[in-house]
Amino acid sequence: MYAIETHNLYKTFGWFLSKRKVHALNNLELKVPENVIYGFLGPNGAGKTTTIKILLGLVIPSKGHSKIFGIDTHDPDTRNHVGFLPENPKFYPYLTASDFLDFCGKIIHMDAMERSKRKDELLEKVGLTHAANQKMEGFSRGMLQRMGIAQALISDPDLIILDEPITGLDPMGRADIKRILLELREEGKTIFFSSHILSDVERMCDMVGIINHGQLIEHGSLDELRSDIGVNIHTTGVASNALMEGEKLCDYITLKNGEAIFTLTNKSDKDTVMKFISDNGGSVIRSVKLQEELEAFFLRRIQNDEKAREEEVN
Repeated sequence: MYAIETHNLYKTFGWFLSKRKVHALNNLELKVPENVIYGFLGPNGAGKTTTIKILLGLVIPSKGHSKIFGIDTHDPDTRNHVGFLPENPKFYPYLTASDFLDFCGKIIHMDAMERSKRKDELLEKVGLTHAANQKMEGFSRGMLQRMGIAQALISDPDLIILDEPITGLDPMGRADIKRILLELREEGKTIFFSSHILSDVERMCDMVGIINHGQLIEHGSLDELRSDIGVNIHTTGVASNALMEGEKLCDYITLKNGEAIFTLTNKSDKDTVMKFISDNGGSVIRSVKLQEELEAFFLRRIQNDEKAREEEVN
C-alpha cells in the first residue's frame, strides 16, 4: 500500500462565461511509498499546490482519483491520517504557543489531559519549549514554521504534507526544519513536501518527483535519477614527485588527510589512471561515485520537457 497514490488525475480551472481554462493537472500518476521523505518538485505553476489541495480534499479533481493509505481522498476519514502545513500559515497572534496547540487539540476532540501532554511533547520536538508562554505575534518566521509543524503533528498523523516548509528561512531555521523532518521519518512517518530549495531536498529526501505542466515527468530515488558524472579515487602512497604528471591524466588531484584524491569525469581514462597509481607506488583506498547535483538534473529535465512540448506543437 502507498501513502499517497493518484491515478489519471486531472484538474481544470475555468471561469463562468469565459472560454479561458487553466489545466493545472493533466493525467497525474503519482505513487509515494510509506516511511519516506518525498520531495515534490516543479517550477511555479506546475501543479504542486493543486495536487496537495486535492489530497487534502480542499479541491475536487475534474477527473481521476487519489488515495491516502488506500482510502479515497473523497472520504473524510483520510484526514485522520494527515497533518498539513500550508506555504504561508497564519496563526492567531494574541495566542501563546501553548494556548494555540491546546486550541488545535480541542478541534480534534482531545481531552484536557491528552492535550496537555501532547502540546508539551510537540513544543519540545520543535524546540519551542522556552517560548511556550510567549504570544505568537513576536515569533520569527522560523519559529512560526516550527509552530506550523507542531500543529500539523497534533493528531500524531502517519502522513505529513508540507507546502514549501523551508522557503524564506535563514540557515539556522532551515537546519531546524530538516532535523525535525528526519526525526519524523525515523519515527515511521511519511513526509511529502514541495520546495524550491533543491540543495536541502537533496540532503533530506529518499525520493523525488518532478511535475511540469501538471504531469509527473520524473519519479524515483536520487541515485536512480541523477546521472553519474565521474569518480573520486582515494589513494595513499603515490610518490609526491609524480602527482604533477598524474594531474595530466585526470581532472585534478586533491591532497587531504594524507590521501591523494584523483577526480575523474566520464571523459577520463580510469584504467590509465589506475595503472599510473600502481606504477608510482600507490594503492587505492576506495572509489566514490560522483553524480550530478539535483539542481542540475532538475533544470536539465525541465528544459528537455519544455523542448519536447515545443516540438509537439510545431
